[in-house]
Amino acid sequence: MRLDPPAIFSQITQPMLVIGGEKDLQCDPADVDRIARLVKGLVDAHVIKNLTHILRFDEGEPTILGTAELIKKPMEPIVQGMIAEWLNKQRTT
Repeated sequence: MRLDPPAIFSQITQPMLVIGGEKDLQCDPADVDRIARLVKGLVDAHVIKNLTHILRFDEGEPTILGTAELIKKPMEPIVQGMIAEWLNKQRTT
């Protein structure tokens, strides 16, 4: 599959919420800032401490091996709150 993520993100003009996890092993947390710089629309960007790719906290060392246990937990409330707040803000602008 041939994709050019920078080219794709640089075409976005709509507001965007970008949430990354400090312990995400599948998406580099530094990509949050890279995406924010590329997007032409307003970007609300966050990297959340101890958050994994599956939007759960992991206090230990980041590892894919813990995913099966972490997925049993609900999504972190801080993520749900950020999404709800961002969506509400979009309705008022």
